[in-house]
Amino acid sequence: MSQGIRIRCISESAGPIVRYAYHLYNDSVSVQFEVGGSYDELIDFGRQLQQYPLVYFNDEQEYQAVFQKGKNRPRFLWYFRIEVFAYKTNGAAAVKMVYDNNAAAEYRNRAAFSIRTSPASIVELGHLLATWKPTEQAEVVWVADE
Repeated sequence: MSQGIRIRCISESAGPIVRYAYHLYNDSVSVQFEVGGSYDELIDFGRQLQQYPLVYFNDEQEYQAVFQKGKNRPRFLWYFRIEVFAYKTNGAAAVKMVYDNNAAAEYRNRAAFSIRTSPASIVELGHLLATWKPTEQAEVVWVADE
């Protein structure tokens, strides 16, 4: 089985707020959900990822890139976080994903898992996100190296 991320812009209007359908998956878990956002919100995150692993090896601190929406606490509509970090000194990377709808216990949906991949695959993901234009291409798909 493959592992990766699929993001589809599902808004029909050209307004500043759009809806995204996310599908994130690894060998064991597959999660799909929709969240609101802006057309250009993934560009900066993508640019951070394009610097991997150069930033990791040139900086004494641990490399970490984060994209986060919402808050991880009650009264917020949802919480979504993608965190990319090195888990080995050779630069091997993981993409950690957390999604929580922050609902009451009987309605709650929460998922958290990681995708392990290579540094080159992280750079590829960064390029895809930094250059993606949802107004021209409705979907972006990244399949992680295993």
